[in-house]
Amino acid sequence: MLIQFPYSFSFCDPAVKYLQKLKDTFPNYNCFVEVRHSSWKNKKTSEFFKEADLTFCTIDQPQIGEAIPFEPIITNDKAYIRIHGRNEDAWKRSITNFGKKQSYEERSERYKYLYSPGELVEIEQKIKEVQEKVKEVHVIMNNHPQGDAVANAFELVHLLERKDKIEMPETIIKAYPRLKEICVN
Repeated sequence: MLIQFPYSFSFCDPAVKYLQKLKDTFPNYNCFVEVRHSSWKNKKTSEFFKEADLTFCTIDQPQIGEAIPFEPIITNDKAYIRIHGRNEDAWKRSITNFGKKQSYEERSERYKYLYSPGELVEIEQKIKEVQEKVKEVHVIMNNHPQGDAVANAFELVHLLERKDKIEMPETIIKAYPRLKEICVN
């Protein structure tokens, strides 16, 4: 179960108590906690997550303000890596428009991002590092507008599986011609 919090949810005793209450409410679930503020990157957090058997979610997002960096933190035998995109301008607009009425498209604009092949290699390397330390790794592509997450997921699978070519639907190749290079079809 993904327990996701906004950037405004920073590290403090009441926040830790709230997380403990959530874990106590869902004792039979694997709980993956996504926090976005760098105040969570500390020894107390790591110790608490280990004791509570919470998985610290590693996220890739633009490094704006005190955003947590894209660095895996291992707290148990699982990893959850969430890829949000690096559309920095849209994230800044999103912050400016926080609390204002917005359309779905406006709210989703910050996730509109197609990772370059080089950026995907960087992500692949982080995943490989994590794979050596845990039993299971979950990778979620959340750069969803216009299908960018699907295209990047195929590219990431190609990198991780180290195959020359992989199978994928013809429709995704039409939408993302650069995928022809790695497609079996």
